[in-house]
Amino acid sequence: MSAPLPVPPGDEELPIDFSLFIPFFDERESLPGAVEEALRMLRGLDLDTELVLVDDGSSDGSEETARRYAEQNDDVRLVRHETNGGYGAALCTGFAACTGDIVSYSDADLPVAMHHFADRIALLGDCDLVAGYPLGWHKSVRRRIYTAGYKLLVRVLLGVAARDINFSFKLVRRDLLERMRLDARTGLIDAQLLAEAVRLSARIEQVEVPYQERRHGESHFDSPAVAWANGVELVQLWRRMR
Repeated sequence: MSAPLPVPPGDEELPIDFSLFIPFFDERESLPGAVEEALRMLRGLDLDTELVLVDDGSSDGSEETARRYAEQNDDVRLVRHETNGGYGAALCTGFAACTGDIVSYSDADLPVAMHHFADRIALLGDCDLVAGYPLGWHKSVRRRIYTAGYKLLVRVLLGVAARDINFSFKLVRRDLLERMRLDARTGLIDAQLLAEAVRLSARIEQVEVPYQERRHGESHFDSPAVAWANGVELVQLWRRMR
């Protein structure tokens, strides 16, 4: 295992603040399980931790569920968009709301078991950003075609070569995050995060993480309309970066 994060000199190591945020939109069935698993993971760490829930304008009762957790737990906070702003907007809000020296995020449908975040924290002793890629994800033909085309475009236009761009398993140092320019509104936010890390010459570690199938509801991302919106924003970002 990599060396732990550096700490100020002294007789004892100081706790490292660690933030995890969960963006969600109409995830009433998935949210309780995600929150409970996240809290077990966070409270098992010998660190100062927080869980931030980012509601992107839900209308199915998810907001009430999240609010109850925030009211009943001092280490849980809720931030909310009055209307749905898009996945990128939710991630930007989460990044801004978190206070930890390390910031991480995962989706409410639990694409990975939360304990993998605890297992990967130490990697940040040798890098600035940890980006996971899924092991055991059997994608549909349409999803595989979309993913391959999107990865190629992101590599050509933004200079980002990643095993998986949009997988919701990333940990980033706050000192790097604060130097980034993040404003994507769609799922392009993951590519923009990586592109900013490349622009800033950050040290990126890609790690394999076992994938978990969604247990409740349906994905909001697996549609041609979402793919088109991501593509349009990708071209717009490329034009700005030229």
